[in-house]
Amino acid sequence: ELYEAAAKCEKAHGFDTGYSGYDGYENQAANEDVVCDFIDSIGAGSYDEQGEIVVNGGNSSSRGGAKTTGGQKFALTFFILGTVGLAMY
Repeated sequence: ELYEAAAKCEKAHGFDTGYSGYDGYENQAANEDVVCDFIDSIGAGSYDEQGEIVVNGGNSSSRGGAKTTGGQKFALTFFILGTVGLAMY
């Protein structure tokens, strides 16, 4: 019963559409991508086992799990320049 209610990432085991044919597993199939992304984030060290965000201090080293995308870099630059521009205005 616990296994049936638990979130599962079956893509890592080669079952991309493993739940599509089972009755009552629509929620599992709909949330497969979200669950797999969350499990990958835990593996990268972004979250702990309870789902809390892990914030490392200044003296820690990174394992290089999560990378910054081009869109994130663009948004950060845009908002920094916008804030400086509004401050000067």
